[in-house]
Amino acid sequence: MASSLVEHRKTTISALRIRTWFRFILHAFHDQIATMGYEEARKATFLLPLSPVMAGETVRRDIAEIPSDEELIKMMTSALQRWVQAYAQLPDEVDALTKISARDYWLGNKPPRSKTLDAFEMIFPGSKDVYENGPNGEPVWEILAGNLSEARSYLNAVVGCPKGEVWSYHKYFASLLQGLVAPVFLKDLNFSDFSQKEAVGFHPVLLTWINEQLRLVEDDPEQLLPTPYVADQILAVFALWNLCLAERGPIFLELEWLLVGLCRGMVFSAFDDQIEQTILGLVKADAEQLDSVFSQANPSWASFTERWNSEPLQDLKFK
Repeated sequence: MASSLVEHRKTTISALRIRTWFRFILHAFHDQIATMGYEEARKATFLLPLSPVMAGETVRRDIAEIPSDEELIKMMTSALQRWVQAYAQLPDEVDALTKISARDYWLGNKPPRSKTLDAFEMIFPGSKDVYENGPNGEPVWEILAGNLSEARSYLNAVVGCPKGEVWSYHKYFASLLQGLVAPVFLKDLNFSDFSQKEAVGFHPVLLTWINEQLRLVEDDPEQLLPTPYVADQILAVFALWNLCLAERGPIFLELEWLLVGLCRGMVFSAFDDQIEQTILGLVKADAEQLDSVFSQANPSWASFTERWNSEPLQDLKFK
């Protein structure tokens, strides 16, 4: 991987982990607000910064989906600050929380100090693990950063590869497909030509995700996944992607196809929108670097944009 891409990935993941950690804290704080009764909420002075988003003195319940509006983030952070100072019994650690920077944390510009991480962990258990490892207890940051040792170990654990046994890229890929694509959609998959993939609007991963969300076919194992928890499978696909790039594996187009499909909603559902957009952006950057190499040997080689030039893909946001 080119040094510029390595540095870009490092910076991207660093900002993402800060934003994800702070979002976790704001969601946890919202949950605290949502459990308050009317009278308690009305008298709570720490909620004063949120007065512009209070409806008739009743705490709004839709703040859980934190919008990207900078002013609302400032209001939430100010209210959080007051709540910490008024209610959190942290005599030794409270000084670590007296200057919570909404802008620095929300934009991922400034990592929290160790003391701040520890203090928030006492108030909102689980927040420190999100920062150090990633959401859902998965090693998200190490895998996304391209740690190949962690990628190999994690991939083998997820697919159940016995210790000492060596699997081919295709065997890994087939195993991961079974955990991410419902059997009914696996039947008709044809991987003979990846020069153009235009039908992303009907991507089998997307169709599987829709079935999983609606659960309208709950008794039909052909249309559902073996297990609804897919965060580990998704992360394992990106681990395999990193290994494939580093070792010049033969299935990067297949993995690109799978990862783009996962970024149509399944990553969002398993993690969040920020992680989904980051994965998509990293895949695009990596694929474009490979395209520049392959196109020299084959002038007719289709670029990433050309491979995904269908209309349904136009709303994807690349970073």
